[in-house]
Amino acid sequence: MSIKKWLALFSLLWFICPTIISAQAPEDWVIDSFDSAITLTKSGKATVAETIVADFGMLSKHGIFRTIPTTYRTNYNTNLDIRLSIESVTNALGSPIKYETTRKNGEVEIKIGHPDVTVSGKQTYVIVYQVDNALTHPTQNNEWYWNVTGNHWPVPIALVTAKVLFPPNSIKNTVCFVGTVGETGQNCTKQNAGETAIFSAGKLSLGEGLTIAVALDPTIGAMPSKQQLWWWKLVDNWVVAIPILTFLLMLRLYFLEGRDKKYRHMFNETEVVSVPLFEKLNSMMTFDLPRHISPGEVGVLVDERVEMKDITAIAIDMASKGFFTIKELNKKKLFADEVDFELTLNNKSESTLKPYQLKVMDMLFSASRKSPVKLSKLPDKAYSELDAAITALYDHATSSGLFANSPQKIRSFYKGLGVVLIFMSFVQGIFLSNWFDPIFSGLCVFVSGLIVLLFSPFMPARTAKGRKLLAEVVGLKEWIRIGAWREKIHEKNLFLEEVLPYTIVFGMTAKFIKAFSQSDLKKMDWYTSADPAHFAFPTSFNSFENHLNGGVAETRPKTSSTSYGGYSRTGASS
Repeated sequence: MSIKKWLALFSLLWFICPTIISAQAPEDWVIDSFDSAITLTKSGKATVAETIVADFGMLSKHGIFRTIPTTYRTNYNTNLDIRLSIESVTNALGSPIKYETTRKNGEVEIKIGHPDVTVSGKQTYVIVYQVDNALTHPTQNNEWYWNVTGNHWPVPIALVTAKVLFPPNSIKNTVCFVGTVGETGQNCTKQNAGETAIFSAGKLSLGEGLTIAVALDPTIGAMPSKQQLWWWKLVDNWVVAIPILTFLLMLRLYFLEGRDKKYRHMFNETEVVSVPLFEKLNSMMTFDLPRHISPGEVGVLVDERVEMKDITAIAIDMASKGFFTIKELNKKKLFADEVDFELTLNNKSESTLKPYQLKVMDMLFSASRKSPVKLSKLPDKAYSELDAAITALYDHATSSGLFANSPQKIRSFYKGLGVVLIFMSFVQGIFLSNWFDPIFSGLCVFVSGLIVLLFSPFMPARTAKGRKLLAEVVGLKEWIRIGAWREKIHEKNLFLEEVLPYTIVFGMTAKFIKAFSQSDLKKMDWYTSADPAHFAFPTSFNSFENHLNGGVAETRPKTSSTSYGGYSRTGASS
């Protein structure tokens, strides 16, 4: 056979076969009639009786599935649940029929029929159910909106009728729609007869349904109370409770874990209580430096943070104690002088240094203790050593009993949790879109993340010991501020060197240094000024901290995404 004949035969079969197959396919079942009798009460409740006549023909079927929409989306993208409960499923004679209900995706699916019994021919199913929240509440009218048939039938419906009985003199207007979800075609009939509204529609195709709406007189009687409506609205839109519950939970955690502790009695340190809200700290005016707490620890204790000025204070404190010397370098330039600082190690044992002080030494001189070094060219690992020093300082303050837990770890935990929630707000639509508007639910989760982030700075808490030391530290700061220490200048030879690191932490260096003469400043043999004739230490100190800050930043790994701005330079020269 030639190719042309094969093509002709193939074309003929192509057109004939679908016709033969279609003609030989058995008829599927249909719904002859769908009748809904609804009674709406003054309280806004409705009783619905649906009579569905299905014709299975010669097919053997276990029964039908009836899917009823129960959750509607309001104009504000919130959910409205009609609160449906099934009362009975029977046949035309009133005999019960076995059924199972499943609630999912804002719908109730009723599986009607016995799994071990099949039926054929015409079958009548009568479904009776109660709706507690049948009315919505616009500004002017009570509106009753109802999807009579649903839009999930897999077969056509020959005839749909709905008869609705309302309270007397309540009907103001009626409308009906036919089509798939979202369509507004009005190929249906409606009529009002006193207290009754009657609707009907002809043949509905697969996926089509009949929807009716009736505007009612708002004075028809007692609707559900405002309290009841608000409660239903909250239950229907429980996602709104997520930020509320998050706030209450964080507030509870703050009350339990985020508040400082204190000793109940000044002279009895056995009983510890939480500090009441808004209680002002009673500072203890002192003329002595804090015992057993270094300037760096004071910096953490004051604001629960390690800042660059605290690291600077640690470095200056170690220099003043003879571990290394600082030399100011000033190279004359045409337009501006080039300032730098050179640090030189002394031959002094570091056995007395604490872990965080050793890390600061590693930051300045590396683990191999290279000397001398310039702040403009610190060791390659200075940035990572700074991170290690900060962590070690937090850990030391915690192990010393100043904090119940490391402030750094507590803040990081809650910040991380907040960031996770914010991230989830963008992906939660995958899980909640079947119940809530993705934007609405996402906003609720996003706000929850912000709440956790806003609480995170307040969650670290001082212990009773830390609170007591804080009172002494605040007293020392006030003592320096008012200049009550001036009589101590001549009483103690090393007073300047001992107090200077604390003034760095408090941001009072300039004010403190002004009280000393040039001869007093020149006694600091661990610091060499670029201008021996005039010792301008406040300006030099600001420059030292800036160069330390910049020098460490220069050693940050190029691939690091961490912002160096996290190390603040606050309070350098107030």
